Amino acid sequence: MSKEAQYTYITLVQAPEIPESERKTLEAHWREAILDPSYTVVVNYECRANLIVALPGNKLLVTAPGLPTSEVRKLAKKVDKARNGKREADRLVVVNHECRIDVVN
Repeated sequence: MSKEAQYTYITLVQAPEIPESERKTLEAHWREAILDPSYTVVVNYECRANLIVALPGNKLLVTAPGLPTSEVRKLAKKVDKARNGKREADRLVVVNHECRIDVVN
């Protein structure tokens, strides 16, 4: 197993308060950028991206203040799916609210 394969990389893209339709568009554009490194994502709203790196066995703490319980459940599923993704495009979480993912030993 290569040293890189020992790590889990999740890309968290946050664009607080954009409509759900725009979040889906942003996610599609970000996936295009993953597949084509010459592709540039350009937006006209606040947006940021973080790379979360975790070793196997590390726990993830996801914080999403003020998010309704139903949305917290959806977010947990997205993060779990991304953590288990085999391809870089599968390890992407795009949200339209504030959240944070911390790695805990």
